[in-house]
Amino acid sequence: GAHLGLMSARGCPFDCYFCASKVVWGRRVRYRSPANMIAEIEEAVNTFGIREFMFYDDTFSLNKKRILEFCSLVGERKLDIRYYAQVRVDSMDDEIAVNLKRSGCFAVAIGVETGNEAILQTMGKSLTKDQIRNGCRSLKKAKMPFLASYIIGHPGDTHETIRETLDFANELDADQSKFMIATPYPGTSFFDIAVE
Repeated sequence: GAHLGLMSARGCPFDCYFCASKVVWGRRVRYRSPANMIAEIEEAVNTFGIREFMFYDDTFSLNKKRILEFCSLVGERKLDIRYYAQVRVDSMDDEIAVNLKRSGCFAVAIGVETGNEAILQTMGKSLTKDQIRNGCRSLKKAKMPFLASYIIGHPGDTHETIRETLDFANELDADQSKFMIATPYPGTSFFDIAVE
């Protein structure tokens, strides 16, 4: 059946050097309210019979209170929907993972980027490997399938650090692992590094 792409928020407060989000949206996050999100979903269900949705937000799970409210509204309205979202792995805990699953989320995508602790610190994502491990643990506990993305070719990447990334991917054991080549998009600090 058809699925509908949605955006429930714009912008991302983080500053990853490779990401074009802040170039497009800026770093201030503007949220739609859960009621507003539900109204659009109900219209799609009732008018067009659409039951599958994809949230294109950079970080769907950023505001815990908002996401839990969204999940409980889906339950209250008895909406029989399935959806996919991109989340920050450090915003995943048992409560959010279980509620996402219960409200129809069938998979989430997380950005891990690297298995090297030093590169994790320099990229602006503000993540540690243990935070990533904990988030993945919550997803698995809730039986929530997840797709993990990794980037090969960070500034500072060597054969050894790339090996660490592959080892970390094996350890996290996502349902799907995606490896991308570092690409310096114009407007990002990575682009400036590449030009230098």
